[in-house]
Amino acid sequence: MAYVILIAEGDASDALQSTWSEKSERLQTHTQSPGALVLYDTNLAREFVRDVKNRIDSGKLVVFRCDEPHETVESGASA
Repeated sequence: MAYVILIAEGDASDALQSTWSEKSERLQTHTQSPGALVLYDTNLAREFVRDVKNRIDSGKLVVFRCDEPHETVESGASA
């Protein structure tokens, strides 16, 4: 499954967080933290990206897509 990754800074981070708070129950979220969000790539994820872009007044939003993460590291997990 593919992923959509959003990384935001400045006011774009606030737009990302508020939009995710409103729409999170409809999204398939992999990981979320302030200023960063990883979604499973679905039509709803693409609509979400559009909604975030429309809310940004300043700051920076970087959006990219990948087929699979290069690596996932979780605290306390053994390699």
